[in-house]
Amino acid sequence: MKKIATALCALMLAGCAATGDQFSEFNTPKKGNGDVYIYRPSQFLGGGVAFTINLNDQPLGVLRNGGYLHKELPTGVSFLSASSEVTRTQKVNINENEPSCVRFSVGVGFIAGRPVFEPVDLDTCKFEIKKTKLSN
Repeated sequence: MKKIATALCALMLAGCAATGDQFSEFNTPKKGNGDVYIYRPSQFLGGGVAFTINLNDQPLGVLRNGGYLHKELPTGVSFLSASSEVTRTQKVNINENEPSCVRFSVGVGFIAGRPVFEPVDLDTCKFEIKKTKLSN
């Protein structure tokens, strides 16, 4: 019985993981544009929770455990946001021909997991994002 319960739990959590293509390389944006990558390393805590990520108040996509989202944008300032029992917002500077990376994680909340954004440097991003798959 314990094996069946463990297997069912694993199946439920697997259904919440990103299933798209494995990250392979950074995009080369058009002239005057830059890229933003939001990625979520796979972790057990909050692994069953998916978050809708908004970019400048417009839905960008659903970020799942072990997943990433990407968007090419004009240079300037943009804002990411996600909500659960609280709304978190993160300012992102979009620079020409340069990826901007933000690590996403799930913090402990009173009722539900809370969204956590953390800008990271490019070297950290290159190392961590390669373990993620496109969230779809």
